[in-house]
Amino acid sequence: MSPAKTAAERKADERQRHKEAGRVYRVQDAEGRGPFRPGFSHWWVEERPDHDNLVPWMQQFGHDAIPRTGWPFGKHFGCACRTLGQLRRWFTASEYATLQRFGFQAVSMEADRVLHESEIQLLFQRAKPLRADVSPVDLYGPNARLSGPQRPAQEVEDGRK
Repeated sequence: MSPAKTAAERKADERQRHKEAGRVYRVQDAEGRGPFRPGFSHWWVEERPDHDNLVPWMQQFGHDAIPRTGWPFGKHFGCACRTLGQLRRWFTASEYATLQRFGFQAVSMEADRVLHESEIQLLFQRAKPLRADVSPVDLYGPNARLSGPQRPAQEVEDGRK
């Protein structure tokens, strides 16, 4: 059994975790919700051979990945990727185009703390809601606006403005 960490070691560990947080990338709607939802994913997910490599965060990090005690009220949690390359593993260009028609887009944001991280995703915490202080990013090309009225999918498909 390893000896208990000193207060200085715990503080250094905390600084390292905050340093590693930084900017993260995710796909979300104007409310800050991601597209992997019961009853919705079948509308946009395409069948492809690498889906077995994309493990949901609860399966990868466990149901206790988000601590239930000791956290200040008002913290917000989400899944994201460290790089745009990682994010492209989760969403093909055609899946992303479909998601854009549903009002989703790729964004970057500052994370306050990374709780867990793997080669495909990370689970993060931030004080601000996930919809606040985000910047649109080009995942496969120009993005639609994050806020405001969304054009109906038929208009997008027809090329109408």
